[in-house]
Parts: sequence; C-alpha cells; structure tokens
Amino acid sequence: FWPIAVLRGQLVLTYFYAGVAKLTSDWLLDAMPVRWFLAQPVVRERLDRILPSAWAEAVVTSPATAYFLSWTGAVFDLSVGFLLLVRRTRILGLVLMAIFHGLNHSVLFRDIEWFPLVGITTALIFLEPDWPRRLARWLARPRWRRPDVGWLTAGAVLVPGVGAALGWSLPASPAPQGGAARPLVPRWVAPAVIVWLTVQALVPLRHLLIPGDARFTFEGLPFSWRLKAELYQSLPARLTLVDPVILATEPDGRSRMDWRQWRGEPVIRRQVDPESLDWAALPEIVLLSEPMIGERVLYNPLAGGGIRTEAEAQERALALWRELHGRNPRTIQRTVPLDEILTGYAAALRTRGHPEPPREQILGVLDRLHGSLGDGSMLPILRRVAPFALVSASAAPAGPFLVIDDPRLFPGPPRRPARMDRLAWRGGPATRGRQDALREDLGGEPAILLTTDRFPEADASLPPLFLVDDATAPRVPPRIGWNLLRDAGQSKAMHLSVNPFLLQRYGMRVADLWVADHGRRPAVTAVTALSLNGRPPQPVVDPAVDLATARPSARGHTPWIRDLETPRIPPEIVARPAELGRQLSAGILRRPTPGADAAALGPAVTPFEPGTDVRVQ
Repeated sequence: FWPIAVLRGQLVLTYFYAGVAKLTSDWLLDAMPVRWFLAQPVVRERLDRILPSAWAEAVVTSPATAYFLSWTGAVFDLSVGFLLLVRRTRILGLVLMAIFHGLNHSVLFRDIEWFPLVGITTALIFLEPDWPRRLARWLARPRWRRPDVGWLTAGAVLVPGVGAALGWSLPASPAPQGGAARPLVPRWVAPAVIVWLTVQALVPLRHLLIPGDARFTFEGLPFSWRLKAELYQSLPARLTLVDPVILATEPDGRSRMDWRQWRGEPVIRRQVDPESLDWAALPEIVLLSEPMIGERVLYNPLAGGGIRTEAEAQERALALWRELHGRNPRTIQRTVPLDEILTGYAAALRTRGHPEPPREQILGVLDRLHGSLGDGSMLPILRRVAPFALVSASAAPAGPFLVIDDPRLFPGPPRRPARMDRLAWRGGPATRGRQDALREDLGGEPAILLTTDRFPEADASLPPLFLVDDATAPRVPPRIGWNLLRDAGQSKAMHLSVNPFLLQRYGMRVADLWVADHGRRPAVTAVTALSLNGRPPQPVVDPAVDLATARPSARGHTPWIRDLETPRIPPEIVARPAELGRQLSAGILRRPTPGADAAALGPAVTPFEPGTDVRVQ
C-alpha cells in the first residue's frame, strides 16, 4: 500500500499548497485575478449558452461572483485533499472535484487544456483498489444503498445541496482470504515515506526564507503548486547585445559603427513620435515604415532650405535621386491628405450600392476589404498619403512632401505592403540628418528607416539582429537588438520574459551564439516590463546587468532580480478589470527621457490587443 500512500500524499500536498497560495490580499481582498478571468469575452460567450443574456451579464460583472469564486476556490484547494483521504467524505470530495474542474474547463478558462481531466482522473487513486470491479458489478446490476440520514442532512446544510453526498460512505475492500502469507515490508519503507512526504511539505515553503515577493522574483517558487493563483502579463523582453568592435560609444557621446563587422541588414530603425517630429532635423530623402502600407521613400521639403513650391521640390528631389542612384525614378508625386482619400473611398462605396460606414470606421473598412488585410487594391493610393497620417491625424506636416517611386527599390507586388530591397539603397549626404552626424560609419552607409513602432521585439518578421535608435533621444547611440520572438517563438518568448532565471539562461545562450559567429563574447542586457495581477508593469531584472555573465545567488536574494514594487493592486484596476489591457499598455507607454536612469526605463509598446496577453501560472 505504501506506493499508493506516497501518491495520495503528493496530491494532498499539491492541492493544499494551491490553497495556501491563494491566501493573499490579491485573492481574498481584491478577488484578483478572478475578476480578470470573469471579464474575458470567452466567459460571457459560454454563459450566454446556458443562462439568459441578462443573467450572464450580471454574473460576469458582479463583484460578488468574483469574491464567491475566489473564496470557494481557496477553501476547495485547502480541504479537498483531506476530504479524499477519509472514506466518509470521499464521495463529497470527488463530487466537488468534478464540479471544480468542470467549471474551470467549460466556463472560466480556455488555456488549461487537459488539466481538468488530469485533475479528476488522478483523484481516483483515493478509491479502494478494487473500485473498477465494483463499478463493473454496479453497472451490471444498478442499485442504490440507503443513505445515512444524519450525515446526509448535516452535509446538505453545511454545503448546500452538494453536501448531501456525505450520506454515502464507500466500504473498504474485503481482506484477502487464504493464500500465501503477505511478505513483510522492509524496515526502511515507513521512514522513507515519511521523509519523502516531509520534504514535499517543506519544499513549497522555502521561498519564505528568501527576501522579496516570490510571486515576482520566482526565487523558491518552483514546486510550490501555485495553480492559477497569479496572472502575469508581459511582452517579449527587449534584448540588447553590446559588442564594441561593431558599435562603440566614444567618451564625447559620439558613436562609431563598423559596417564591415556587421552581419545584419544595413538599416537603422529610428523610432519617432510623428506628432512631435522635427522634420527640419531630418534629411531631405527619408525612408518611412508605416502601418498598412509598409515602407516608402519621401522627399522632405522642410530640410531643403527654403523650398516652398511643389515645382521646386520636384526639381530638387529629381536631382538628388539622380545623384544617389544615377537614374530617374518612375514617378515623383505630391502626397495626398488622408481625409481626401477616405472621402473618395466613401463615395465609391455609395456609388456601388454599399452602405457607407461611420466616418471613424471608414479606414478600418478600407483596410479590411481593399487594404493590407484585403485584396490590396487601395494600397497604391494609400502610399501617396501624407507622412504618418495613418498613425495620427495631426501628424501630417505642412509642405510639398513628395512620394518617390522607384521599382528597383520596391520590386514586390503593388498589392502588398511594400518592403525596400536593402541592397538597392544608396545613401549619401541627402539621407543623413542631424542625428546621424553624431555617428561615424565605417565601411558603409545605412538606410535610416523612420518607424512609429516603439517595440520592434514584438515583431517576429524582423531579422534576427537589428539596429534601432530613438529620434527623441538623439544623443543615445543605436543599439543592437536581438529578435527574441523569431528565435524562440511566441510561447517560449513569453515565459522567458516573465521568469528571470529562464531569461538569464537565455542570455547566456545568445552570448554563446554570438561567440560561435564572431569569436568574442558580448554583453547581453534585457529591458523587461511585467505586470502581476494587474499591477503597473515594472522591470523583472536590472536592465544594466549582463545576463551573459550574471549568475543566481546560491543563498538568499539575487541582487539583479527586481522585487515587487507595488504591494497592493491599485483600486482603479480592481474596479475595472475589463480595461486591464489598456491600463497595462498605458503604464508601459512611458517615453524614455534622455539621460534618465536606465533602471527606470521600460519598453514603449503599442496597446495590448485581445489575445496578446500572456498568462503563466
């Protein structure tokens, strides 16, 4: 019997510590993250199938529901293992187990896969060993035993309805009759079982000996059985490689880029804020990357020194293009206001008998039907839109901006978002702005790609290595970025960005790959932003630490792992869990201030969209 006792004890401890993990202010006082789980659209959709719509809405939005599920979930985890140990309460424990896992699978969660089935079936080890034969006999001749009325009544009162299962108790298996004498159990078995279960009971408590909140630091957290006790939301870690042979910063703040040593694309992605962009500081020939339409080349008249008319801009743009590429472009056309394009599109919809969408929805309809998400027929027209007008209506600057179309640079199909041929680009003084004067380029001239993407690490389509800088911090040199999503995939990237120990080991892997390719070891740093149960996002690790050489502390707290900075969830997040994604993105969208402490900088990202959050329990 001792192997079964070990497995039963393991399950009791697992469920019990899952309940202990829920004895926090987040769970009991704020009903988080249950509030967030209930606010997910999938819960409302599932409840709509079994309840009237008004009832489903009331269940989802009621704080009482969140508190009821939080408290009953904690009580269930704390008690169910002990209920299964006792023969009188075993049936009740199995019933509660089926209800608990059934609700989790069919109503609350969409990401737990096989766990409810595993939870129910593993509980069968608490039954008597001959239960399959008993079940077969009962199925052959079904019959009900009379319940114990006293237990049935007390149970129904104590646990309304379900507690009536206490009226039935499973009888013990009959003792074997005759046969050979049972072999004696070795003396070491009982002490070994006790030692094993004692270790299993102590291991989940080891995080109490380490300073800090283990839910965030992950120190001592493995094997502590925190089942669905926390909600983690994050985006991929922003990994930076530091190799002074390729990219070095001089004492005066200038940078030196050796393109002969660089093995990635000859492109620097420059993050810009369209509404505050100083076009006069940019070069005359600019390369833009914009949502929906991709990349394109523009002539910037605000850097042209007094150019005011379209004719002057046309003449200047043609001369510069001949100087750079030795040929004429196919067309040079003036940009068009976005409002003019949308007005024409709405008129075309009316002419063809289609209902005209609301003004604020026209661009979305255009993109879905005839833009990047549709047949692409409107993309050639959208490429003539004013710079960054698709991002912000107030971003388009005044002046005769021109779109330069050269098929040798953009050989792709016209009905797909454009991507420039990197090898066909030619740089020169006309493609370098004021910020580029602070960088010395050796052996090459990069393409400066202006982009509104504040978090390129979230784009798996980028190359494995890329260079990025920020127009709002012109004295900060470019950095070498590592495409975590492309290398690890979305699921692994999310787990790496949440767990500091996994991230540190991944940093060592990145450094090893660089050594194998370049023969020297770089420093690898990471900027992270993690939210625990809706708290404002904060760094997981010190953004200045070199993950390639850092090691976890053998005893006590690891200094480069950050502790939780917000002990209690802000009340406004608790009150509106459905808006958690927008609140998180607002917390992460902090534009870096030049000269600010690197430890305070978080990655600037676009708002969370449905389905982009990550939950790691």
